[in-house]
Amino acid sequence: MNLSGYFILFTSMLLAVLLMIMPLPDGLAFIWPLWIVAVLGYWLYALPHRVSLGSALFFGILLDVFNNTLLGQHALALVTVAYIMEKMHHQIRLFFWWQQALLMMCLAAVYSFILFFVQSLLAEIHLSWPFWLPIISTGVIWPVVFALLRHYRQKFRIT
Repeated sequence: MNLSGYFILFTSMLLAVLLMIMPLPDGLAFIWPLWIVAVLGYWLYALPHRVSLGSALFFGILLDVFNNTLLGQHALALVTVAYIMEKMHHQIRLFFWWQQALLMMCLAAVYSFILFFVQSLLAEIHLSWPFWLPIISTGVIWPVVFALLRHYRQKFRIT
């Protein structure tokens, strides 16, 4: 992979991190997708030999630092998601787009439940219905993220 390929890959992951930490109005914050799960999921789907658990760890720690949360909780959640994607990337290639979107929702749920579990150890929090909205919206945006990143991967011949 050439330098422009690494730049596109790193920039898309960094943009996903920035979309995750961006301040939002209350109404939009409830349904804001888990962009990092979708973007990391795409790169693990498309280039499992280039993007690894180390990438998930790095961007997870970056999220922890930017969110000023317990160091390692986002990293743990992203590494878990990356591990599942890494083990399943051959099977996922055979899925239809809607099956991939459902899988992204499942991965977003794994990510969210790990964060919920870690946060529930630190403070008493309760699970409520808005918890599910980012998970659903992550599945909804998956076809768009997939098409957009695939376009750039093909345009810049990232292999």
